Amino acid sequence: MNNSKLLLYLETLSSGEMKEWGKFLDMNAAKNSNDAQIFFEYLSKQHPVFPEKKMRREVIAKKLFPKDAKNVKKVENIMYKFWPLLEEYLIFNELKNEKKERNFLLLKALTNRELDKFFFKKIDEMENAWQKKPPQGIEHLHDIYRLKKIRLAHPHFLEESMVAIEPKNIIEYLDLYYFATKMYWTLVEETTNKYVGKNEDDLSKTVFPVDSILQFIKEKKIHQVQIQLLFEILEAYKEGIVKDPADLKEQFINSFELYAPNEQIDVATFLTQIFYHQYRSGETDALKTLFELNKFGVEKNIFLSGAYISSDLFLNIINIACANNEWIWANEFIDKYQNHIEAEKKEDLLKLSKSIVY
Repeated sequence: MNNSKLLLYLETLSSGEMKEWGKFLDMNAAKNSNDAQIFFEYLSKQHPVFPEKKMRREVIAKKLFPKDAKNVKKVENIMYKFWPLLEEYLIFNELKNEKKERNFLLLKALTNRELDKFFFKKIDEMENAWQKKPPQGIEHLHDIYRLKKIRLAHPHFLEESMVAIEPKNIIEYLDLYYFATKMYWTLVEETTNKYVGKNEDDLSKTVFPVDSILQFIKEKKIHQVQIQLLFEILEAYKEGIVKDPADLKEQFINSFELYAPNEQIDVATFLTQIFYHQYRSGETDALKTLFELNKFGVEKNIFLSGAYISSDLFLNIINIACANNEWIWANEFIDKYQNHIEAEKKEDLLKLSKSIVY
């Protein structure tokens, strides 16, 4: 039993979540028998370690149900009932923090129950909220597509909806999502190749060519913010030049909140590659632009991956600041970010960083 799915799941629960799961079992009538209640209380006492010697089926059966001739089978049956409900609890727990997905599920429920008035009211609320404050991430473009598709697919759309929508509106947002995602991952691939070398496989032979997308965006003059920035970055990558690094930096600063945290650090990395290439090519102003990009990223905590900053990035930020004669700022950065260095690297990295500044 030590390696059962139930125990592996339970080991991830906090003490508070363990109590919540107990209530969840009550709600789903899984603890309505005295045997199930006894078993849950036993698990609660062992949580979160679950020692092997106490978790064998035979040991539990003998301890909890000593007079039952089929006590081992009883333990197995209770476990069989418990772990699917634990999966349900884990999903329920995640949904509490997923407002967007809860809303999509609610729209589906309202459609299935023919509550048309509430369906269209809810979908209008979601669109209005998104217009006032767009959620972060390229994925939001896909969510707009999903919402428009759900509205158009509603059986009573023509009778109830006051919003004009046609299939082409859905296609447009699907294209925006595809274009943005395609350019983003192409840039990730290009950046990765700069560090690890080119892959042997020629992606242009196996996937839709990004050059065709760039040409389409240029011809149709698509000005959606994320599309435009990624387009200009990718063109700069492919051409090796950018007309105005400072303008590209400002575009990112003005739109960085539209990107998810992992996308923010990636886009900042794409720009760093461009500005550094410009500097190496003789464009001395690019070094100042690069420092300003780093300064903004530090102020907004863009460069943190979880709670930490990578050692290479930490040193690069300091080197670029010092190259711009920004020694005071570099020292302030070290003091501010030293607690975001992994413990085993912290002492050496701080010594090296301070020596660079000195």
